Amino acid sequence: MRLLKKTIALVLIAFLGLAPIAGAAYATPLTVYAASPSLSAKSLTVNVGQTKTLKLKNGSAYRWGQTSNIVSLAKNGSNINSITVTGLKKGSCQVACQITNGKVFYCKVTVKAASSGSSGSSSGSSGSSADKKIYNKIIAMKKKYPEGSRYDERNTYKGYSACQAFAYLMSDTAFGTDKPYYRHYDFGALRTGDIIYQVPGSKLSDGSYTTTTHALVVLKVDYSKDELVLCEGNYMGKAHWGSKFSISEFALGAGASVTSRYSYNASHSVKATKPSGKMTVKYSYSNGVGRFTAKKLSKNCSGYQYLISDDKGFPYNRTQTFYTRDNYMQFHGTESIWASNAQNHVAYLKVRAVNTKGGYVSYGKWSSVRTIR
Repeated sequence: MRLLKKTIALVLIAFLGLAPIAGAAYATPLTVYAASPSLSAKSLTVNVGQTKTLKLKNGSAYRWGQTSNIVSLAKNGSNINSITVTGLKKGSCQVACQITNGKVFYCKVTVKAASSGSSGSSSGSSGSSADKKIYNKIIAMKKKYPEGSRYDERNTYKGYSACQAFAYLMSDTAFGTDKPYYRHYDFGALRTGDIIYQVPGSKLSDGSYTTTTHALVVLKVDYSKDELVLCEGNYMGKAHWGSKFSISEFALGAGASVTSRYSYNASHSVKATKPSGKMTVKYSYSNGVGRFTAKKLSKNCSGYQYLISDDKGFPYNRTQTFYTRDNYMQFHGTESIWASNAQNHVAYLKVRAVNTKGGYVSYGKWSSVRTIR
């Protein structure tokens, strides 16, 4: 009977669509443990957009996977025994962990609709008492990491380094280590303590441009003035406090994603009229030039936000964000350029319209997902 159970477990891990995490290092030696291996939870409940941590205790993980794309999985830094589980859409599934001796452990994950709790307010969220407390906790860290002090790739935190280490350290300092993460692409819902990821090629506060994704921490938000005040690590290898950007700059070109400790509500109120109408997107390739064309909206549209991923659920850590002011984007290269690094050489695309009014940002509905092969 034990042999039968083990065989069933191995069949599940091989054939039920359990996709391994990209970049995980797999080792196969048999290991003897002093205590029995187990997962930190047999069941988890997350909201859409919420992230929770799942760990393997007293063992060495070989690989992780899930039976459905209603969640995405990502390693916590370089530690393969710890993953983050992010809810993508309502439903339930099993997350599986196979250890190096072949045994498989399961955790049932239930994903619920995003809570209607508070998210960013378009009235200027940094003025709330809760945001002021978060601001004070983060700004107190300036004594430990003063302006211009070294903060580069040698600085690490939770498996992260450089700017990401700084960002997650500030977040945990402000909110504690147990508060869950919520990740989204809405730059009209920013609050103090949020982590903003910039897309590669974005302009930095010193006038230079990023070559990789860069993480910054929100200190203050003023939608009425279209202004963000930020802090960051690895700013020319140093800690930097007080960078200023416009909110609309992130919403229309520089913003890759938002990592927040506040529950996210996509229907939060805004003072910018939402783009209306069904959004569609076409893909074409001819004579070495590829082109994405979104439906052109004549009203309440300042630009377009594109997401391209090798995962149809568009998890933040496997998704690229692009923006155009016009309704099309084109590139030079092979037809499969977007899918060349994707699983099975397939990539997915969706787009939505963005409208800005000063610092206020609203979004239209996402288009249906297009497949690029």
